[in-house]
Amino acid sequence: MFQPVFRFALLVTFMIAPCHAEEETKEWVIASFASSEFQRDRFIDLVESEDSSLQQLQLAPTYQISDTMTRSSKVFDELTEGEAAKKTFHLSSVPDSVRVLVYARWNKHTAPGNIDVNGHRMVHERDEEKMLTGGWDRFTIPRESLREGLNEIVFHGPCTLWLDEEAPAGNSFKRFSSGDEWRTENLGPDDNRSGEWVIRIRVQGHPSEGTLVSPVIDLNERPESAEQVGDPHPDVSPLFEIEEIRNSWVAKTPEGTAIRYEARTGSTPEFHPSTWTAWFSVGDWTDPVKGRFVQWRATLVTEDTQKTPSVSLLHFHVRGKELGANHNEIEVTQAPDNAVKKSSYDFTYSDPHHPRMRHLREKYDFEKIAAPGETDAEKFMLISDWIRKQWEGWKMGEYDYCPQWDALEILELAPAGLGLGMCTHYAATFVQAAAALGYPARSVIVDHHCLAEAWSDHYGKWMFVDTGLLANNPIAVKYVDENGIPLNALDLHERYLRDDASDVTVVPDPSMTMEKFWENYLNLYVRFGIPLRNDHLYNPMPQELEHGHMQYHWDGYLWWTDDLDPKYPEYSLLTNRPEDFYWTLNKTVIDLEDTMEEGKIRVMLHGPIPNLEKFQIKKNGGEWMDAESNFLWNLESGENTLEARAVNTMEVVLPSNELVLEYRP
Repeated sequence: MFQPVFRFALLVTFMIAPCHAEEETKEWVIASFASSEFQRDRFIDLVESEDSSLQQLQLAPTYQISDTMTRSSKVFDELTEGEAAKKTFHLSSVPDSVRVLVYARWNKHTAPGNIDVNGHRMVHERDEEKMLTGGWDRFTIPRESLREGLNEIVFHGPCTLWLDEEAPAGNSFKRFSSGDEWRTENLGPDDNRSGEWVIRIRVQGHPSEGTLVSPVIDLNERPESAEQVGDPHPDVSPLFEIEEIRNSWVAKTPEGTAIRYEARTGSTPEFHPSTWTAWFSVGDWTDPVKGRFVQWRATLVTEDTQKTPSVSLLHFHVRGKELGANHNEIEVTQAPDNAVKKSSYDFTYSDPHHPRMRHLREKYDFEKIAAPGETDAEKFMLISDWIRKQWEGWKMGEYDYCPQWDALEILELAPAGLGLGMCTHYAATFVQAAAALGYPARSVIVDHHCLAEAWSDHYGKWMFVDTGLLANNPIAVKYVDENGIPLNALDLHERYLRDDASDVTVVPDPSMTMEKFWENYLNLYVRFGIPLRNDHLYNPMPQELEHGHMQYHWDGYLWWTDDLDPKYPEYSLLTNRPEDFYWTLNKTVIDLEDTMEEGKIRVMLHGPIPNLEKFQIKKNGGEWMDAESNFLWNLESGENTLEARAVNTMEVVLPSNELVLEYRP
């Protein structure tokens, strides 16, 4: 067992404001514990520490090797007796085992039988139960058949392999007889194509590298605990003259592993290049420090796939002076709600003013359709219900054509019987219609179904909107708990895990008992994934072609997994961090900071607000007025109130945040 060690004890001096000799030097400690708040890439996992009550961030237990996105699954090669196909992959070190996932689409095609792995013969028999519902055949290669560096798998005919022509990475080969040369340009049904066999490798071992990023740390936020030295933090942050910072980590680095630490600092609560430093090594604090906000990140590396470093805790030991004319005379009696959940992954939001978005909105008059709704959730259901009534789906149409995620094309072809219009098309149309009105929404893929989630300011959460679940029953539905709160994919997945959705009601009534409904549909939520954008109407690529018409093969979605040793191992982008799916939107965060002028404090407004147009504020019960994101607030003696909100570019007024403080000069 490796004992915790403290790393990188630093002495750091930087100036934030002019020194005043009369100010007393204070000391305090800020702890940054490993938690779900840390953003992290797919190669990092959060686990309970074996030797303490702390959680720790370490390398994930498995990782994917994949050279195919597989946007389409129409090209396959039926190898005949005597023919063979080869797939190669590299391992930095030898893991416990690897799981090989071979795309099979529907189960009727010939499974690989005789397989050679680095010269070791394996006989494979397809077990359709282990294929689950994704169309992926699978087998495991044990450690003794693997080697460091280049590994190769040879599939002997007769068998069927799918080909991704968009991924010519040079790892796939074919030969026509024993002793013949291996070729990369003679793949496919006509022996004249190149690309990659749709085969993915799930390594049962730690990846070589992964990165985690802490939340932004405010040096004014001091714990109220026995560990603290000095006074509790002021309600309004002072300006600081920092004399010294020492950083110490609780971390484990077994032999062959390491952790690289970096930091950056800034004067604003959110990163911006103009107000923050670049990332720098914590061993070299030579860059100027820009303010009271600090963020750190760590890159975990290993040379041995069976070993992982881990980090549990960082301490900032701070010594400095507090400057400012007002913070000792201010008490915040009602703090603003500044809690914000952040995803580890960027999401691209569509621009509602793009010509195609505007055309969709105006052609079908979605503003009028949504107008009767008093809340955003009511507007969502009006839009969804209108879309569901435009066509009866699940028919390929006269041209046997599956439209892409393009609401304008879908609304033209599906009602006319000229193309397929199934659940994925209902969902895509809703997402783009809602986004065209200024409401963030995204498609959600569950097991053999597609629906949508939209961010509701009314409920403060992502909620399901299911436009196309029920064939021959033209209603759009939402799911609510016993308190009437709409649910989302993770809510229903958790009910799937406990096999009980008795507390969930479908609105409106689906014309069957709730017991029968969940008997039929709860298993849809065994898994779920999302695209990391909703701008498909005018930015179609990259995108899975004919989504939903075939099995689950595209590797471009973010998928939920209960464990990073996943039940569905065929996808590269997996997370078990709820915030990666359910981040906060449309909240105006209010940060306060003292100034050197009596009666004046600085207000900084920010937040996760797509298509932000402007902020508005209301002081002491007055009228709403437009405001800059950074301004000075002139305080009055006694009680002062401030409300702040944002308006997006579609003139949607977003929720307000409020604080109350007492100023006693």
